[in-house]
Amino acid sequence: MLLKSKRISRGSFLLGISLSIFLVSTYRIIGYIGFAILLISAVFFVEKIYIDTVCKIVLLCELLLIARFLMQLFFGDIYPDTFRSYLIQAFIYLYILLIRNTMLQLKDWKWIFSRYAIVILIIGIYLFSNNIIEKSEMFSSMYGNILLIGFGISLILTHLETNVKGRIFWIIALVLFIFLSYESGMRSAFLGELIGVAFSLYVSLRNNGERINKNVFFMVVLLCFFVPYIYLELYSPSSNLMAEISSFLQLFVLRITSKRFFSGRDILWPYIIDSLNGHQFFGHGIGFNPGLIYDTSFSTHNLFLFLRLEQGIIGLVSFVVLLYTFWINYYKLSRNKTMFFVQGFMVTILIQQTFSLGLVGGKGGFSIACWTVLSAFSKQTIEG
Repeated sequence: MLLKSKRISRGSFLLGISLSIFLVSTYRIIGYIGFAILLISAVFFVEKIYIDTVCKIVLLCELLLIARFLMQLFFGDIYPDTFRSYLIQAFIYLYILLIRNTMLQLKDWKWIFSRYAIVILIIGIYLFSNNIIEKSEMFSSMYGNILLIGFGISLILTHLETNVKGRIFWIIALVLFIFLSYESGMRSAFLGELIGVAFSLYVSLRNNGERINKNVFFMVVLLCFFVPYIYLELYSPSSNLMAEISSFLQLFVLRITSKRFFSGRDILWPYIIDSLNGHQFFGHGIGFNPGLIYDTSFSTHNLFLFLRLEQGIIGLVSFVVLLYTFWINYYKLSRNKTMFFVQGFMVTILIQQTFSLGLVGGKGGFSIACWTVLSAFSKQTIEG
């Protein structure tokens, strides 16, 4: 009976996560169906609620989100996107709790993720072969973000796979995902993948200890926080040294990607940063977006600016604590250095999210898949 339930749960999770890809496209009704299947599966196949440190931090983030939302209702600070943004984030935190407490073990998640990654790869090859990987009717210009999920799964499976042929397959898949990400025009995803691979290989070989591992996390977080400020300094250098670095980066990026280094964030980010004055602690409120500052339809294009804009330093700090709890959890669960590769995936995501948005906002296709992978491995061991 238990075996049959696991087979059903594996199939339902695979179906749900595969359909959720379409949340980024004009066919998002298919994505909503996939997300509904995931939520139902997560609720139905919960084995037992473990209130460990990760779950406690997730609950804290959920409570802070609810408190901020109630404050807005009380004071009447409601924006057009308030309810939508609140529901997306509330569902994400709920989903993390459910995923971490399902009956599925490591071998089950390997089964699900390996097939999901192949689905992503097949679609990516199809889009590339038809010269529509940068922009298509199915996925608009967002398929590069979906490819990043496939990259993360391949990165992890290159180490989890014990069969030599299987490991070779996932190494080839990893290379293909990096290539397709480059071709998709998603430069932040491509850069994040290169850094993620380098990190995973380095720490898995060196394993310098928990203290250095923690310090690496904080270095990545600080980088993500300061990227907008560094970017704007490069756009308008205040010294000859920064001017030379800016010139080099512009020529280098243009030569490698055939696109400008400065892609509009130099216009967007100053408005956002200026709007934070007087709202640093609590933010403007859930649902507050750049379109309320000046005439634009763009998002913040930075995860940390999104959190600061909506929920201020309180929201940002609580979210960083959540990421840190996951990070430490991976380190403590590391058997045969497996979880360093999950950390490498998290590094990839954070680098990508310094120039994009989707881990707690956006259309959901990216965030759902990311949190499924991050949560599934946060309490698994190699024997799982």
